[in-house]
Amino acid sequence: MVGDVRIFVIHAHPVEESYSAAVRDRTVQALMEAGHEVELSRLGDGSEHGPDDLDDYQMLVVVAPIWWGGLPAQLLAWIQRVLGPSIDRTETAGQPSPLSTIQHLAAVVTHGSSRLINQLEGEPARQLLKRSMLPLCADEATFDWVSLYKLDRLSRIDLENFIESAAAEVVAITNG
Repeated sequence: MVGDVRIFVIHAHPVEESYSAAVRDRTVQALMEAGHEVELSRLGDGSEHGPDDLDDYQMLVVVAPIWWGGLPAQLLAWIQRVLGPSIDRTETAGQPSPLSTIQHLAAVVTHGSSRLINQLEGEPARQLLKRSMLPLCADEATFDWVSLYKLDRLSRIDLENFIESAAAEVVAITNG
């Protein structure tokens, strides 16, 4: 995915002043600084519902916290509304997926719990994106999970470092 990439970023968090919003802002900024076209949809304040169609975008980046192993309700509602019929396939026979042009799906997420706890739980949020959304993307699409664990127990420096490293990792994904 070298060159100018059209990227859609979906952020799901009910509080605009959250750590998740800081992660989102730095990720969007880094992608734009790398020369990519970025559009953002903020789910969480009730005014945005997310896009119904992602035609012409090559990458979808989901930025969200993981709560109790799952994605925020606003993001789940968007997935159900927009992607549900394609996941089911009975309602969309012959129609292209809303994600058919997405060559790369990436999630930048934060967890309050440890990596071990998430693995023991089966990582339901990760599995939802990988098993339900990724198959709706373009053939040979890839998936990346950029995550921070133990959010509540990290130092300010660790939190700031993750913001920078997550943004750099997402930019690196666009470089193939």
